[in-house]
Amino acid sequence: RLIVAYTQPGDMVSLMLFQNPVISVVPSVLAGFFPGLITKAMGKTNYAKLGYIFSGAVTSLTNTIMVILLTSIFFMH
Repeated sequence: RLIVAYTQPGDMVSLMLFQNPVISVVPSVLAGFFPGLITKAMGKTNYAKLGYIFSGAVTSLTNTIMVILLTSIFFMH
């Protein structure tokens, strides 16, 4: 997102929002880290398929919530 925001921004929101490295990189890293932990923890149980479903939901929610939270922290005065 960071590279795309600088090289080919699609709209004004992407241009302003995702040129901040914290807003573009941190949610993406956490969106991969948290589901990895969930999958690792639940992969050894009998509920592995449920863990995959749950980790997919956590991926979406982590990315969305972190982008909104970091945007409000950086841009609300």
